[in-house]
Amino acid sequence: CCGRLWTFRDITAARKAEQALCESERFARSTLDSLTAHIAILDADGKILAINHSWRRFADENSSSLTPVLEDANYLSVCDNTAGADQFEARLFAKGIRDVLAGTKDEYSLEYSCHSPTEKRWFVGRVTRFVGDGPTRLVVAHENITELVLALNELRESKALLSEMGRTAKIGGWEMDSTTGTRSWTDEVARIHGLDADAPTTVEKALDFYVGESRVALDKALKAAWEEGKPYDLELEFEDGMSKLKIVDML
Repeated sequence: CCGRLWTFRDITAARKAEQALCESERFARSTLDSLTAHIAILDADGKILAINHSWRRFADENSSSLTPVLEDANYLSVCDNTAGADQFEARLFAKGIRDVLAGTKDEYSLEYSCHSPTEKRWFVGRVTRFVGDGPTRLVVAHENITELVLALNELRESKALLSEMGRTAKIGGWEMDSTTGTRSWTDEVARIHGLDADAPTTVEKALDFYVGESRVALDKALKAAWEEGKPYDLELEFEDGMSKLKIVDML
């Protein structure tokens, strides 16, 4: 009669390790997919190893105007071969990726436009490298900054309008940093004082323009405003940057 032999091996630790690895991969994938930035992981040759949900969604939504760039595509080749209006920025970004790969830069970023047929859009692209041992891996992230760019453009337009209104009416304004004492003013105030609008100034330098009784009155008014919050309305004499005597109404 032939006997039978059964073997038993405890694989509890191996199964727990597999579960922990699966959970770690699930956590990493969920984290990537929860980010609003469009993210791709590249290898040392520029090949895309993985992308997140935002990257894939952007590719799907723009497939009619842009060639989708997904897993297994070589991102460096895509940038190198970009033609048309975007080719300069694409080549700059490819150079930035290569600099990070070569270790000459720790990270790289570039702001660029990527307009669609229906809307104006701006992005910032960032490249960083995995830390620690193991194969070379890069993270390429593109973040939509359209709202920020539009807000900055609107601010510039408002500032330009304010400056033009001030120049026409010969009215300007100024403010003072209570911590540093640094003073900033509008272009028209600088013009009234005969100075460069972009040149930094301080309270002491600004007060030096005012002489005699005007200086005494201004010192007193500023002290009361600073310490007690009292408003002031003064008619003052001063000498501008070209030693020309002027009279201003300051409030």
